[in-house]
Amino acid sequence: MAIILFPYDTVSPLEVPDRNLMGIFSPPPRETALTEQELLASALASPVGVPPLAEVLKTKRRVMLVSDDHHRPTPVRKMLPFLLDELRKAGVPREGIEIVMALGSHRLMQESEIREKVGSEIVDGFKVSNHDWTDAENLYFAGRVPPGIDVWVNKKMREFDYIIGLGQIMPMDVCGFTGGCNIIIPGLCGPKTSSDFHWIRTGIPAAQVVGLRENPIREAIDNSAMVAGLSAILNVVLDDEGKICHAVYGHPVEAHKAAVPYALKAHSALLPHKSDIVICDGFPFDVEFWQVNKALTTRHLLYGPAASSSSFLPAMRECRQHTARTFFGSGTGAKRRSSVSLKRANSSTVSRQST
Repeated sequence: MAIILFPYDTVSPLEVPDRNLMGIFSPPPRETALTEQELLASALASPVGVPPLAEVLKTKRRVMLVSDDHHRPTPVRKMLPFLLDELRKAGVPREGIEIVMALGSHRLMQESEIREKVGSEIVDGFKVSNHDWTDAENLYFAGRVPPGIDVWVNKKMREFDYIIGLGQIMPMDVCGFTGGCNIIIPGLCGPKTSSDFHWIRTGIPAAQVVGLRENPIREAIDNSAMVAGLSAILNVVLDDEGKICHAVYGHPVEAHKAAVPYALKAHSALLPHKSDIVICDGFPFDVEFWQVNKALTTRHLLYGPAASSSSFLPAMRECRQHTARTFFGSGTGAKRRSSVSLKRANSSTVSRQST
């Protein structure tokens, strides 16, 4: 009898008879002997498709660094010091640097959550702001890309000389892989642009998207982010312990393409055949429903011929922020603010980091 444990106090262990257990599968173990710090340093020293930062920044004095939010496991607080050191050595003044939290349609992050994500020393030493997709005055029209998507993004993107996106690469249902240009689309875009992308995704079978770098959604995202002005990315791949096992810096599209094979390998497990019963658990993407849903969108890849609608057993709990808080406010009564100067932010809703 196999005992399957879940990371929630409210979910009892599951007992599976040995005759019914296909096996216990997990991604491959970490292969690199390099430390996280060595991987990040190596990535910045070996850019893909762009000149080194020291060369690029000779004539640039305004740099925006774009980070994903607390719903993502990207270890931004480990990544930022390397980038900031490169900017310092290149002569970029501290006042010329701004870190923007790419929230997409998520609620604004509270100060405590930003400090947890990027580090208190960085919050205290640099300007950090939230992207607010609901503020029309905060957006500008960057252009139109096929198949007729109007690209509305944070207007700060036209105020900086160089824009670097930070993110993590892993397979996903919406556009094949996270990371790369996703930091801008949907990270820094407006509601119309975000809605357009989600609608065009609905007409494409998941089998043509999940785990595939080349697909129509990814192409549109890449084109939109490049039109908007994304200059480069620093992306990482995480192992099953949440540690960096690969890093890449460079052109938003070319660097992403170079890192995708590493992400696919790190997040894949080879099964001998499909299963009759599928149990999905969204941990550590379990802060609220829209995130834990990621565990559900790929379940079809596991269904065998004998599976039916009753063969899917979701093991989802927690969802401490329920459903609407991600999109419609923090639920703490705090006013919407785009600055981390909100000293009265309630820290009771800080999300657990998944790294």
